[in-house]
Amino acid sequence: GYGVHLKMTVLGKNHKIGIFILLWLLPISLTILNISRNYVTMSTITVGILSFILILINPKTSLLAIPFFTLLSPIAGFINIFSIHLLLSDFLFLLLGTQAIYLFLTKKIIINSRGLLILEVFIPFVFLFSTIFGIISQTLVTPRPILLLGQLIIVYYYTKNFAVDEEGWTAILNAWVAATILGSLLLLHSFIIGIDLSAFEQSYNRVLAGRSPDTQATFLIQPRYYYTTFHFALGISTIILIIKFIFSPHRKKIKIIIPLIILLIAIIVLQNKTTIFSIAGALTTFFIFYFFKSKIVRKKTLLLSLLFASITIVFLYYLDYYNSSYTQIYYWYNRLFHWSSLNERFVNYSYGLKAWFLHPFHLLYGMGPDCFDGSGNYGVTKQFKISGENLMVGTIDSGWISYLLEMGLIGFSLLLLLFYNSIKAVIKHINKVKFVNIEQSPSIYILVCLFYLIIAFSTQMLGYTKIVWLPFQILVIGLFYNRYNYNNLGILS
Repeated sequence: GYGVHLKMTVLGKNHKIGIFILLWLLPISLTILNISRNYVTMSTITVGILSFILILINPKTSLLAIPFFTLLSPIAGFINIFSIHLLLSDFLFLLLGTQAIYLFLTKKIIINSRGLLILEVFIPFVFLFSTIFGIISQTLVTPRPILLLGQLIIVYYYTKNFAVDEEGWTAILNAWVAATILGSLLLLHSFIIGIDLSAFEQSYNRVLAGRSPDTQATFLIQPRYYYTTFHFALGISTIILIIKFIFSPHRKKIKIIIPLIILLIAIIVLQNKTTIFSIAGALTTFFIFYFFKSKIVRKKTLLLSLLFASITIVFLYYLDYYNSSYTQIYYWYNRLFHWSSLNERFVNYSYGLKAWFLHPFHLLYGMGPDCFDGSGNYGVTKQFKISGENLMVGTIDSGWISYLLEMGLIGFSLLLLLFYNSIKAVIKHINKVKFVNIEQSPSIYILVCLFYLIIAFSTQMLGYTKIVWLPFQILVIGLFYNRYNYNNLGILS
């Protein structure tokens, strides 16, 4: 009956992402080749329409399409409908919302909260209540957070129903990695010719410092669109490829080298310190945690330590030269070890917490989701956004603190509980399989990425943009290991 039908319609190892890579390579290639902006826009819209058709034919492929729409569709620019600026990813949400209703009515998507009450019932309720409370108390000026909640619900139930095992989860992660690599090519292209990606549809008119697009960049740039959102995908994808490279057989390492180098160069160009130190911290945490538990990890740790020591020696040897020369490494080094922004963040956190305590009715339920980004009342939120020397900043630059203030003590506690349960389930799985055929399992990727998110949220706000879909899927896949461990390994998490 239905159980057999459902099994036939989930993601598996036979569902490749190659079709989406080939489709999205077209607008990416046109952009890199500096082809007319109109052709880039037309090709992106065409690719989006073809992807929509694939999703309509086979709903599970939406899980493979989501990363490409999220990270790459902005190159088409905004599509204006009734004075509303929409991206192709917004149309994807409308398509998936309509399709989800049909799949629910035809019982292709099952809503069953058994074992996941916190995620499927409590958190949505608190999120919705916090939004309504924020609107009533006028800390929020729009019901937009409800749409953001709807997006997460759709992504969640698609993931839950169409990716039920490690093969499906691996396919999702591979799609995100592939889309991130293509996005990194855009980033590197913008760096080479000095184009600011803060608004894709205006890329060729917004050149940094008034320089000609034909002039090669002589300093590291911060393309703001990717700087404010892309680094989470870049960090997660880099971790996945690093772990794959470490634990894969030698013959498979060769296939990983070039994609990994692209991501690492993109990290250098992006120069986001949170991403760099969070990757290092997450990997270090994992190897320390398993150093005395696994012979395989001990062996890999020693090799990595030797590699790191070699890189450090080379870096220190050439340091004097780069300090006296205005080269790319000079600018990168100075930014990497310039910590004034961290001090400003702590000042900002202090102001934010003090302002929060002035609103006692919001301590439990928060100021409202997205309050410090696009949905908040500026007259209220400006007192939260003060940094060093009483300067106003755009937001509270910490995921943990912003979620605490926006969701309140109740919602924040539930979020912490989700992270704890997700990490606990993945660790139990890894301990059970004892690193046997571990290169075929996404469990290590998920665990290290969860460590990465915990560290990155300390000094970087994620907000509620569509890039949230990736960390959200990382979190829920970790939770799904509870059910997976019980069904396949006979253990309870």
